Amino acid sequence: MNQINQWAFILCLAVVVCSILEMMSPGGKMQRIIHLVLGAFLLCTIIVPISASDLKLDVDDKKYFQKDGNKLELKEEVENQTQKLACENLKVSINKMMEKENLETDEIEIFMDTEETGRISINKVCVVLKDKSSEKIKRAEKILKEEIKSKEITVS
Repeated sequence: MNQINQWAFILCLAVVVCSILEMMSPGGKMQRIIHLVLGAFLLCTIIVPISASDLKLDVDDKKYFQKDGNKLELKEEVENQTQKLACENLKVSINKMMEKENLETDEIEIFMDTEETGRISINKVCVVLKDKSSEKIKRAEKILKEEIKSKEITVS
């Protein structure tokens, strides 16, 4: 951490020195050359301490650049993320449908599967209403059966 503090101090000092030299420089054709030299000086001030340090970036390139090893893991991860996103979007949609009909939900559970083709199928939707009157439960079931194509819909 001390090395970083020293490097930052030297960098600030170099910027101040470059600013003073630029203010003192004559205008005209010489100004372009002075800008170039001061810019090179600042770049060296930034780069040299980094290149001289013991900084080693240990990147396991085999982990990230295998041709076949990670394909299955990557595919599973993408499927899981897609399924999770679809589930969250469906929960939001169900919540909006229920709010539109003045039905308050307490909990929404969705069970999904991803087929080999990548298609997500909804196996079961469970909605728990805050008001458990049979009229509201039947109305919620009717709405969900009309809007959502699922094998099983449960409202309680």
